[in-house]
Amino acid sequence: MKEVSFTVFDLCYIIFLKYFYPHYIPKKYLENKYGYRKQILFECGGGYWSYYCGIVKMIKETYSRNYLDDIAWIGASAGVFPLINAAYIENPDKTMNYMMYLLSCAPQTWYGGIGSFNQIIYNHYHKDYLQKYKEKILLKQSQTFLAVLNINILCPIFSSLSFYYDFDNMNDFSESCIASHGIPLITGDLKSTLISHPKKWYIKRMDAGVLTVLYGFFFGYEKFLPYGNRLPSHVIYPHIFRPYTLKNAWLSPNYLHHYDLYHLGYYDAKRNKKILDKMIL
Repeated sequence: MKEVSFTVFDLCYIIFLKYFYPHYIPKKYLENKYGYRKQILFECGGGYWSYYCGIVKMIKETYSRNYLDDIAWIGASAGVFPLINAAYIENPDKTMNYMMYLLSCAPQTWYGGIGSFNQIIYNHYHKDYLQKYKEKILLKQSQTFLAVLNINILCPIFSSLSFYYDFDNMNDFSESCIASHGIPLITGDLKSTLISHPKKWYIKRMDAGVLTVLYGFFFGYEKFLPYGNRLPSHVIYPHIFRPYTLKNAWLSPNYLHHYDLYHLGYYDAKRNKKILDKMIL
């Protein structure tokens, strides 16, 4: 498993270079040795994860693999599930049906469903369902980037926003997915949402959603995505097609609510194909 990381110091340095040495590209960014045309980030959004999956369904039905395989897919927090659909799984309906099954098995209360969300996902979705796609995941491991907040417990000021890719095995992939979408004390207790770094004992990994929003707002998304300004970058966020609502962002355990959001995302994507054309083509 590899990573490319950005601290606040890195971003300040990159901003400085932009204004005084605009043609210089920091070595921090990855070389585009795979020939990707673009990089697309699925931003955080809480309950919007199912809405995103509906968008992905439309994308996979509309655009050929020749286009989709040329894109570096990036997921942060709620964007992890659509990223898995976009990069690996042929039919997003299968994923949603499985997710609906998992949510229906959980108590239909806020704490009953969401409070144990990480444990449910890890025990069933990652350890069972995704094993079916193990070969695809390890084959295209360089196409997927998972955003994780790395907390340096020895010196918090050096904590960073990191993107993990090139996974060595399914366990690294699964734990990075969990860390990316795990919000402490909301999707599970601290023990299940603060995951230790496999190589650095003093680093704990957790949800990076809010940090990507802040970095994108203050610095611009192209400043901290894995390929920087070497590749055109696009962001799929909750209000891309319609106004943002707290009702949809709320992590509802009601599986029927998420099914409705899934179909709404598909419908909105169909109506706004021109926006997606600019991203994909």
